Amino acid sequence: MCGAKNDKVDFIIEDCGYSSGKEIIKYQIKLVKWVPLNSVYLLLNHKIKKRVGFSLNDVHPIKDIKKCKAPILFIHGDKDTCVPCSMAKKMYDVRKNKNDKLFIVPGADHMCAYSMKKAEYESICHEFIENAELIKNNRRK
Repeated sequence: MCGAKNDKVDFIIEDCGYSSGKEIIKYQIKLVKWVPLNSVYLLLNHKIKKRVGFSLNDVHPIKDIKKCKAPILFIHGDKDTCVPCSMAKKMYDVRKNKNDKLFIVPGADHMCAYSMKKAEYESICHEFIENAELIKNNRRK
């Protein structure tokens, strides 16, 4: 979200990111079967508003990245149990930016893509950063 709002950012590498504050909290609450979803969400959101001054309903990375000019590399494990992989795919699809890249790691859980596919992860990141540098230099011309 910060990178999308800052013109000085040349590229973003987004690993295991969520598309909506409200949706990620509701997804995680649903993982605990016996918890009443709406009641817990309302209480949690109220506490967050009171403590930090914003609502989870106002956290929308998917909306912010639509306005972002910098290329984004989306990385996610397809077995992520904390943040569903569908969120990364949805954000990638919403962008429709030819300079973006989506790297889904089969079998990887939350924040495990690097440890499972270290060489491929590093290669994709290096290639992405090199491409972002070319894009930045072309914009300056």
